[in-house]
Amino acid sequence: MASIVLWARRGRDGVPQDGIALLYAKAQASLVLVLLFAQVVQVVAVELMMATSGAPTGLRTVVMAADLYSLVFGLGLGAACVTRPHVVTAAEVRLRYGAYFDVRIPRELIASVRMRRDYPSGVVTVEDDRLIVAVSSQANLVLGLRSS
Repeated sequence: MASIVLWARRGRDGVPQDGIALLYAKAQASLVLVLLFAQVVQVVAVELMMATSGAPTGLRTVVMAADLYSLVFGLGLGAACVTRPHVVTAAEVRLRYGAYFDVRIPRELIASVRMRRDYPSGVVTVEDDRLIVAVSSQANLVLGLRSS
């Protein structure tokens, strides 16, 4: 819910004055919009089916509340990705995926940066001692780390 309010105010969470926000929400915007549209269609279709089948009002109210909650949850997912970008500062690189994942990597631990397109199986995965944060089913930047 906080992400929806922050999105309505056009704000960003955790981006300091000296930080550079690296936006990633556009890569998945079409998927989120399709998801939200499907949820709206579901709300209307289920309500129509329940109304025409003579379902009790109490049941219809509970199902409508659950459907509307799922719609708000989908909107919150999209808003969280917009308002919580990756951030690069002089001290750290902060990798995020909405409100669900947030890791800070001190800049002195970064040995190399290179571009490489990768198609991992999940949003946040660990493979072969690598942390992968995927947006729209792909990752495109590799940070090589020094051992501490």
